[in-house]
Amino acid sequence: TRHHESLRMKKPTAQSLASWIVGIAVVIGGGTFIYKLWEFASTAGRAEMPGFALVSVVPYFAATAGFLLLAVWAFFKGHFKDIEGPKYDMLKREAELDRAEKEAHAKP
Repeated sequence: TRHHESLRMKKPTAQSLASWIVGIAVVIGGGTFIYKLWEFASTAGRAEMPGFALVSVVPYFAATAGFLLLAVWAFFKGHFKDIEGPKYDMLKREAELDRAEKEAHAKP
C-alpha cells in the first residue's frame, strides 16, 4: 500500500552523510573534552602533578569560555533570528551586480 511505500528507507544524500560525520566528530570531541575535565578534577585535588593538570586543561576552559561568551553575545544581539536572510541578501546583490555588469558591457 501507499503507507508502506512511504515508510521505506530513503537513500542517504551527501548532505545527510556530512551531517552524520560532523555529528560523530562533535560527539568524539565532546567526549575527549569531558575526559580532560574528569582528568583535571581527579588530579587537581591531589599533590601529584597539579601543574600538569592545570597546564593541560586551563586552555580548554579559556577557549570554551570564549566561545560560550561569543555565542551568548550573538544570541542577545539577534544574530540567530534570521539565519537565512544573509543568503538571500547575497543572492539579490549578486543578481544586481550581474545586471549592472551586463548593462555596462551593452553600452558602447
